[in-house]
Amino acid sequence: VCAERAHKKRPLNYEIGKILAVAYKALHREMDSIDMQGLSYGLYQAPKLALSLTPSNLQEGLGRLTIALGHCPNAPTAESRAYVENGALCFRHDVFLGEELPLTMPAGSARFWSALYTENAFLSDHSRLMEDLRHQESFIGYGHRDFLFDLQKATEVRGTAKIELPPGEEAIIPIAGTAINQPLSVTTESLGTKEAYLGKWAFSFFRFSESATLHASADAPYAVGTPIRLGHSPQRRKLVLNLLIDGLSWAVARSYAATHLPNVMRFFSHGVIFDQHFSTSEYTLPAYPAIETGYYPHHTQIFNEKAGYELPLHMTTISEQMKEQGYYCAAPLASTHGVSHGIMRGFDRLIATGWTLNAVNAVDSAIRHLKAFDEADLFLFLHINDAHPYDALDFKFDTAVETHIPLAERIFN
Repeated sequence: VCAERAHKKRPLNYEIGKILAVAYKALHREMDSIDMQGLSYGLYQAPKLALSLTPSNLQEGLGRLTIALGHCPNAPTAESRAYVENGALCFRHDVFLGEELPLTMPAGSARFWSALYTENAFLSDHSRLMEDLRHQESFIGYGHRDFLFDLQKATEVRGTAKIELPPGEEAIIPIAGTAINQPLSVTTESLGTKEAYLGKWAFSFFRFSESATLHASADAPYAVGTPIRLGHSPQRRKLVLNLLIDGLSWAVARSYAATHLPNVMRFFSHGVIFDQHFSTSEYTLPAYPAIETGYYPHHTQIFNEKAGYELPLHMTTISEQMKEQGYYCAAPLASTHGVSHGIMRGFDRLIATGWTLNAVNAVDSAIRHLKAFDEADLFLFLHINDAHPYDALDFKFDTAVETHIPLAERIFN
């Protein structure tokens, strides 16, 4: 008990983590012990890992170890994922795909189930591609930068699943498969039994107006997403849009705002601009949870990418509060940065990528969400990084910028 209290105060402390790892193992709390071991080893390369895994908890334990070691700064991609081969613990490049992300969720919430974003395309094409890429250093290091993942709250099932709806209610259910053209039978009172097909690691949406029974062969599991309830409440806004314009410094932009940001200024002429509002940190990882929770980094303890530490459940995020109010919480475009730290746990859906968060793609995705889920009350989050000051030496700028900027400003000294 004393060690757990100390851990809440200093969660990255080596000695506290070492004590808890041993204590949890003695209490047969192997998953908690793995969390402590991974956190300590990821930061300090000690003590030596001591795992006691069984076939029933092997996948969960290895997944949690990978997260705790800090190997997933851009989950679902893993720079070095734990696996067992010939009885030995090994590591390799990988992607969590067609499975739950082994993250801590609040009571009553499903985990994120990791899929590949697919829209107006053949359902399983991306899965075929990813089978070849998932263990490649080139993909984990660079190729994931503009690759879109579709993370949705869902429960993996085999065989039969029930969807229960009160009379008169309608809901949209995301469903994803784990095999190419996976057959799924859908049975309702009014339709009888009909057949649909699922894509491998790709979510499709189905609208239900009555209770239903889903069934697929037990050979391959499938994921049934959290129901998206339809209907508007007068207690909620129809749309709440949260924009994170990464790298746009108000201190720099303010003097140019009238001429260079006319639309932004016109919008905020009916709102509020905070001139004395500052980021808690100079880089993304510690600043992000501070924005989402209102806690300073010395409270969240999220500041080191090598530390696979998750945001404590008592630190409620904006998305969790909006979910509690009945909103469908989605990020039509978000960064994978911070997913493994629990910062995005309140969202029902994340369309996420590791790097490329261009406004043009974000707007298109947001419009798709507005059209698709127009019958629900929406809380949408868009993360845009067009203004982020990346190294220009090997960066392809927007064509409209390149074709209008003078040569003197285009070339390097």
